[in-house]
Amino acid sequence: MLVVTSSAAGFLFGYDTGVVSGALPSIRHFLHLSPVQEEAVVSSTVAACFLFSLIGGHANNTYGRRPVVLTAAAIFFVGAVGMGVAPSFGWLVFGRTIVGAGVRWGVRYCWFL
Repeated sequence: MLVVTSSAAGFLFGYDTGVVSGALPSIRHFLHLSPVQEEAVVSSTVAACFLFSLIGGHANNTYGRRPVVLTAAAIFFVGAVGMGVAPSFGWLVFGRTIVGAGVRWGVRYCWFL
C-alpha cells in the first residue's frame, strides 16, 4: 500500500509539472506574463515542496500520520481552487505555492537527512 500511495503521489506531482508546461502558453496570453513571471509560476510549487518537506517530518511525529495527511489534502484542495479561480499572476503563484505545500506536508522524512 505504501508503494502504491508513494507512486501515485509522485505521478500526480509529475503530472502537475507537465500540465503547467502545456498550459503555460494560454496562461501567458491570458495574464500577460513576462518570462520571469512564467518561471515564478512553474518554480513556486517546487520551492514550496522543498520548504514544507523540512517541517513535514516534525508534523508527522507530533500529530500522527492520519491528521497530517488529511490536512495536506485540504491544503492541496485550497491551492487547487485558488489556481482555478486565479485572476492575476499573484493569485496563480499563491495557489501553486499552496499546492506545493500540500504536496509535501505529509512527507515523513526529508530525502537528504
